[in-house]
Amino acid sequence: MAHVREVTILADDLTGAADCAAAFAIAGLETWLSLGDQAGTVAASVLAVDTDTRVETSDIAYARTVAVARDAVRAGSRVVYKKIDSTLRGHVGPEIAAAFAAVLESAGGRGPRPIVLLCPAFPAAGRILRAGRVLVNGTALEAVPAALLALAGLSATEVGTARDGGTLTREIERRAASGTDAVVCDAESDDDLRTIADAGARLGRPVVWAGSGGLARHLPRALALRANETAESSPADAPSRPILILVGSPSHAAQGQATEIARQGDVTTIAVHPDTLLAGEASLAWREAAGRIDATLAGGRDTCVVLERDRESAGAIDPALARAFGRLTARPGPIGALVATGGETARAALEARGVTRLRVVAEVEPGIPACVTDGPRPLRVVTKAGGFGDAGALARTRAALGSVPPRSLVR
Repeated sequence: MAHVREVTILADDLTGAADCAAAFAIAGLETWLSLGDQAGTVAASVLAVDTDTRVETSDIAYARTVAVARDAVRAGSRVVYKKIDSTLRGHVGPEIAAAFAAVLESAGGRGPRPIVLLCPAFPAAGRILRAGRVLVNGTALEAVPAALLALAGLSATEVGTARDGGTLTREIERRAASGTDAVVCDAESDDDLRTIADAGARLGRPVVWAGSGGLARHLPRALALRANETAESSPADAPSRPILILVGSPSHAAQGQATEIARQGDVTTIAVHPDTLLAGEASLAWREAAGRIDATLAGGRDTCVVLERDRESAGAIDPALARAFGRLTARPGPIGALVATGGETARAALEARGVTRLRVVAEVEPGIPACVTDGPRPLRVVTKAGGFGDAGALARTRAALGSVPPRSLVR
């Protein structure tokens, strides 16, 4: 049954879109993720759209985001949530400005002026906001949220942590009445995020929510969004093995997680050099790598394919390289589940399989969402941001997927 659109999430990469969407899925709302091209055709209570703009120019990021935000408003979305990276990667300012512009445009000067509520904190992942600065495991980032908004043309002010939602609501209203476009709220705990969600829900003006998956977790309750998901996540006869794990992210966290997986005796790890991918499908190196992947999966063994990286290389994976990695690892044989680390890697792997949308159904653990592909042969998909999680994150994900029936991940 189709549901009225309650929430639209705008994210600049796939792992972020899935992570944020999971906050609504576990609250019982029918939640879908679109890779962008068919966003307008998905009927669901919650729709997360991957605009795929993390590595694009700021102009392209703005244009795509404002277009999706306008579509959300036209669809009657009650909530527009601009998902941003908790470490402020990507075009934070321009994309929030784009979402704000679309909501402001829809208001047409009628009623109270919209306000942006921004808090990128995700305390469960060691990311907090103190005195307007993002701290990751205690270390402050150079980028400052309010400054990023100012560079994008939004007037922004900072607000410290509040004891209760009512007090924060009044303070935000005071700032908004003075002409402020955005309020950046401190948060060092989930209680702080809950207070921000409650305060925003009480505002007598449209709100453009902006944050990571941390703030999103508190919106279903604060906004009294009613659960409507009743369908099973996947067929009972879905195979549980083999599990294909892809690590394309160059981040130190992802590479450490791949190293931990490699220590497990019942997993085959296959390293692929970028030169193999650049050589193309017709090359001997490509055919040999594909043959190794096919052989281990055909033998029923869980397989981890890792894109080799130089120690000094910690930047984002090149889009062309990501697409090649996706094609190489889109093997024709059946698999029980796909685990992809890194937004570019996850998107490339799904596109290579012809997947355009996913139903978000659960979390393996906070920050690691579980999805199911749309189609006659649904596939369980788990995505994880490259820099997210401790060394054991992938190992725990594999254990969860392999030891429980598919349906049990729904709640």
